[in-house]
Amino acid sequence: MASFDVPGFEADDLIATLTKKAVKDAMNVIIVSSDKDILSLVGDHVKVLNEPRQILYDAKKVEEDWGVTPAQMPDVLSLMGDSSDNVPGVEGLAKKRQSS
Repeated sequence: MASFDVPGFEADDLIATLTKKAVKDAMNVIIVSSDKDILSLVGDHVKVLNEPRQILYDAKKVEEDWGVTPAQMPDVLSLMGDSSDNVPGVEGLAKKRQSS
């Protein structure tokens, strides 16, 4: 099994870099992660499996659950905030997920 570790970079950064390279090389990618930041990578050749929730995200599912396109996810998450990424978000603003 291959593994990658680049000092100074988070796993999200490595996953994004490897995903973009794979898509450029005409590969289809399925990322297994429950990290909502990863949903911004979803596209024609990239899906994300949230294994704990048993949801396979394509662009349509991201829009259905979050109300935005995958490309808009960084904006939504920045507004919402995320304590795990030390992003405070906009006070008084909360996003309710559209499905459970």
